[in-house]
Amino acid sequence: MTSAFALAPAIYGNVSLAAEAGPSQAATAAQLAETVDEIVVTGTRIIREGYAAPTPLSVIDKAALENRADPNLAVLIAEMPAFSGNGPGSTNSTSLGQSGNGQSNVNLRNLGALRTLVLLDGYRTVGSSASGQNVDISSYPQQLVSRVEVVTGGASAVYGSDAVAGVVNFILDKKFNGVKADISTGVTSYGDGANYSVKMSGGFGFAGGRGHVLLSGETERNFGSDGDGGRAWNREGVQVFTNPTYTATNGEPNLLLMSHVGITGGTNGGIVVTAGALKGVAFGQGGLPYQFQLGTLTNASQTVGGDWETTDRRMYFQMIQNENRQNLFGRVDYDLNDNVQVFAQSFWTSSSEGGVVSPGYRLNATGPIIKIDNAYLPASVKAAMTTAKLTQIQIGTWNADMGPQIADNLRVTNQNIVGAKGRFDSFGKTWNWDVHGSYGVSKPTIRFYNSFGITNYNKATDAVVNPLTGAIVCRVKLTNAADPCSPWNPLGVGVNASNSAGLAYMQQGGSYSKNEITQKVYAASITGEPFSVPAGPVSVALSGEHRTESVLNQPDALSVLVDRNAANISVLEGQQSVSEAALETVVPILRGLAFAQNLDINAAARYTNYELAGQVTTWKVGATFSPIDDLRFRVTRSRDIRAPNLQELFQPSAFSVGTVKDPFTNTQPTSRTITSGNEQLLPEKADTLGVGVVVSPRFLDGFTASVDYWKVKLQGGIGTVATQKIIDYCFNGVHPEFCPSIIRTNGAISQVNGQYINIAGQEISGVDVEATYKFQAEKLFSSWQGGLSLHTNASFYLHNYQEDGIAPQTDHVGENNGSSGPPKMRLTATATYQLDPISLSLTARAVTPGTLNSEYIECTTGCPTSTAEHYTISDNHLPGMVYLDVNARYNFQMGSKNVTAYFSAKNIFNRDPPAIGTASNYANLSLGASALYDVLGSVYRLGLRTQF
Repeated sequence: MTSAFALAPAIYGNVSLAAEAGPSQAATAAQLAETVDEIVVTGTRIIREGYAAPTPLSVIDKAALENRADPNLAVLIAEMPAFSGNGPGSTNSTSLGQSGNGQSNVNLRNLGALRTLVLLDGYRTVGSSASGQNVDISSYPQQLVSRVEVVTGGASAVYGSDAVAGVVNFILDKKFNGVKADISTGVTSYGDGANYSVKMSGGFGFAGGRGHVLLSGETERNFGSDGDGGRAWNREGVQVFTNPTYTATNGEPNLLLMSHVGITGGTNGGIVVTAGALKGVAFGQGGLPYQFQLGTLTNASQTVGGDWETTDRRMYFQMIQNENRQNLFGRVDYDLNDNVQVFAQSFWTSSSEGGVVSPGYRLNATGPIIKIDNAYLPASVKAAMTTAKLTQIQIGTWNADMGPQIADNLRVTNQNIVGAKGRFDSFGKTWNWDVHGSYGVSKPTIRFYNSFGITNYNKATDAVVNPLTGAIVCRVKLTNAADPCSPWNPLGVGVNASNSAGLAYMQQGGSYSKNEITQKVYAASITGEPFSVPAGPVSVALSGEHRTESVLNQPDALSVLVDRNAANISVLEGQQSVSEAALETVVPILRGLAFAQNLDINAAARYTNYELAGQVTTWKVGATFSPIDDLRFRVTRSRDIRAPNLQELFQPSAFSVGTVKDPFTNTQPTSRTITSGNEQLLPEKADTLGVGVVVSPRFLDGFTASVDYWKVKLQGGIGTVATQKIIDYCFNGVHPEFCPSIIRTNGAISQVNGQYINIAGQEISGVDVEATYKFQAEKLFSSWQGGLSLHTNASFYLHNYQEDGIAPQTDHVGENNGSSGPPKMRLTATATYQLDPISLSLTARAVTPGTLNSEYIECTTGCPTSTAEHYTISDNHLPGMVYLDVNARYNFQMGSKNVTAYFSAKNIFNRDPPAIGTASNYANLSLGASALYDVLGSVYRLGLRTQF
């Protein structure tokens, strides 16, 4: 068999490393080449050798998986340049109450995790969030994964819908025999994120080798962080600041990127936001009033300097979530005879994540009204109100006395598959077949502590003295004694130390959401070579599939009424079915000629019938051509689709909170966005083109390189018009139809409504470059021993045009904020040296400089007029970064057991990420950019593994 290594340069990581081996068994680089030669890559349903498939295919092989000291596969995958949208699943999310928090999803090409199809041994598995599409890869049996195949091109015609960006297929070592164990622990350089992982797997045969059993269990625990762990870069108060002196004609930027920025609409204990003599009076420890000090520059809602730090909440956000995960996996197969095998497979995962965020805030115009007879009002403030002839004031507050809000996600997933596979002969040909049925259910339960009901909050904070008893009571009690209201003091910090009754009355048990996502799949396939042409046999694959997916979400009563301050989770119920049939073929055209070693044509077509979205046909045509053994060209053209998911179809409403820029008032109020589903959605369609070349020169033994150009053009993308865009479109008058979607309270924007629609378009293209060179160290110096390998993997993004169907399209390449991206280039380069029993590797991870927002225009003077599509800003730059990691392994024997000790240090120079500017002082955008920048600092890991 032709070497897979020679054909496929994209074996990610250090392919020169030996697999688990003792001192006497470690392979040299040359010996390992023979091991790699046994890898069969299946980028299509028709099995092909290595990179003979026309679609670009990367493989993370067993050696690369074992060389790393990562706690799970998600960390390694996130560092592949093609995965520009992946960040650590443990990094805390500020999107509260979302069923996907803490998941490890995969996101190819920055097209979104929803557009990347994830498979386990070629089989679909149930989604882990309400959308039904996102799959948490941490639920897969990590130890039993022998390799990961990444098809970085359109593959819907071969694998089914949702493969717009590509397919990630986790292949299990189904014939593993023996027992292996792995235990490791890690921590960051800040002393937080302490974690451990324990894994054990076993495999054995029975019935004289006709049957085989696989078992695996693992537990992983991360103790998280206490706030931001003291990371100085997170305490600079970097924000986008609306320039108060900006006019359309004075040449100043509309936005300023500033440090030490705070808000004026809320403090820990409350601040008066009502215009007039008392505005800026704040309430501190013990309720003591003081005058909030503005800084050197102040706009309608922010200030630079002064008392800015008393309004900054980012340091209290938990940088690393608490995580606790347990996986169990089992598989049994049995050969009924030489031609038929039956099998059953199941995995179960329980995963919980806990994230700490800010207290339940009520800022600016959303804060409580304090009347002059409020029982908690300090006498000096009451006197000042009397002098100013004010009967009431309004405050903005972080409600610090309530304590932080805590999002606690528990997710239990179970996937069961039963099936049979085999072969039969017909008309002198051998056919292989596979039939299976699967049932998966995922039950994410979200509990959100310390959120409160707005109605009860307003009643509790409106406290007065009962004239009959002299006790402080809710005003409502004077007219309705049956109301269970218990008063709450919103004026100050530490003024509610023993007021558990008031807190319980407002919280009403906290919000929760109980989801159940189910997936039923019935599928069958058959492959064979029914006839031959002069160049060789023609391969054919036929497959069919029917699946049904459903979701049921039951939230708490206050969430249904949208009465909570945050995490108003809506009822979600719906079901959709889809039936598919596909045909794939590989036709050899030329073989063994002087000018053509081989020329193959690969084609596939798939008919899909959606219960709600109708009928769609997808297709793929590709070719591979090798004029000589050293050179292989490949080209693919395809039509791919993604169906609307359950959340996009059936969601009555989704609630989120964020800061927006209001151009009508030149302020930045805190607003909520309500997004609803749409059962009239159609599937997204994408046209994908890939052209590449693979070079394996005979004169440079051990060297292989590939270069692939790719382009994906997405039409009818499912999405919503961004909240800020809705406001801007209304303001500029070009699209007045958006104005009714904006709801105001007391003149300030309080809510913006939206709906999922087929409106988005995207065209993204780039070039992937990969090269591997492995050789004996003596080639460098004759006295050296051992093997060396060099591996480079880079993705260059040429353009990423995005449009919402209304505004002109914008190229988002180089936008490094972790949202729209991707960066211009991501690169990973690894050098490995192995001299038995030691293996050492050094990895460099690089990202090029970019912008905060590609729609912004950077300028300081002479700026053009700021528009809804292109705001002007003083600083739009985000730096590039290079991180260095080291990995080391040492093989030794403990009694009769071969043991490997391993150690890794990521970001060894502890390089800080940029403090990415945002319009909010309670959500650090740097966390959102964790796919590009390390936010945790140096991360160390130490472990032991053995196999016997």
